[in-house]
Amino acid sequence: MSDQSRIYFSARANANALLAGGPAASVRTRVVHGALLYDHVLIDDGMWDGRSGPTGSWEVRMPLGTYEGAAELQTPRERWKAKGSNFYVAAKLSESSGPAHRMISSATTIAWRATFEPMKRSLPHAYPWLTFGSFDLYPDDKKTVSTMVTQDERDGVLGGLIPDEFPRKLVIASANFALVLGSRMDATVSLDVMHTRALAARIARGQASPVLGGGALAVVFPSAAALSWEQVDDARNHPGMKSLRARLAEIEAAALEASGGGRTLEVATMQAYADALHRDIDRLKPSFRGAVAAVAIGAGISIVTGPLPLLVGIGAGAMEVVAETALARRQHDRSWMAAADRLRPPRATPQGKAYVNGA
Repeated sequence: MSDQSRIYFSARANANALLAGGPAASVRTRVVHGALLYDHVLIDDGMWDGRSGPTGSWEVRMPLGTYEGAAELQTPRERWKAKGSNFYVAAKLSESSGPAHRMISSATTIAWRATFEPMKRSLPHAYPWLTFGSFDLYPDDKKTVSTMVTQDERDGVLGGLIPDEFPRKLVIASANFALVLGSRMDATVSLDVMHTRALAARIARGQASPVLGGGALAVVFPSAAALSWEQVDDARNHPGMKSLRARLAEIEAAALEASGGGRTLEVATMQAYADALHRDIDRLKPSFRGAVAAVAIGAGISIVTGPLPLLVGIGAGAMEVVAETALARRQHDRSWMAAADRLRPPRATPQGKAYVNGA
């Protein structure tokens, strides 16, 4: 078991969301969150193309360098046009001079082309914590995936979501392929919503489990999605980041338990975060209970009113509370609270200059 945590982003298991515009932006947000929550991020290089319909499926994986030009995100128009046409797959023996024999001919239910290449091109430079690569399973592992697909098909969870058999199997197979590959790499896998639902039956049977922390990060720090890659790298290097990761997992676990009592998960998450902040500031500077209470009340207002601007920068509020002593200040500056303050985009001074972390 590696002491380095990893998260893996599969092209085929994110293919539904790797669509130009808002869907692809949501994938970038998950990659940013993954970079903040894990030591290493693994992402598929190259391109994956899959077509499926009522009478068959076809897919092809194209490693980097096996196609001409730069891979681009599929556009909504391209996907829409492909769904309005039929696809077919033909084959013939290599020594045959006759026409190819049509193996599959079908209307199109799914027409997905997936690539992370535009995201890769957006990086200002390489980062040691981010790896784009060509990842695949051994033949025996692929047999395991086939068995898993049969098991999940019998469960029937996706029957209402994807009524046609072949498209449903393609989605289930892609989700399980990523799951097995992630287990071989000792990595958490991040899938789009469609492929996550394909694993619902497996999660219900206890054969896969959701990892906590990402949900709390998305709720408490929504502006983290807007961080640049350089800001993400800076936040990762903060000494309190590992503690923040653990704290977010604890906060999400507490929120899940509290939300069963009638609260919405978002409200429960915000309250769990405010409670954690209150406790840990209190440990740093017990004599400032009044100031800590003021911060907690502010968090409560944020919960009631809906928008979350106060808690996003609440790490800075904690610094102001504990700055009375040099020891408390040093403890804070290496704490998860100070790391949390790195998850804010830069603020602007009256002269229009950007600054961060109260500097």
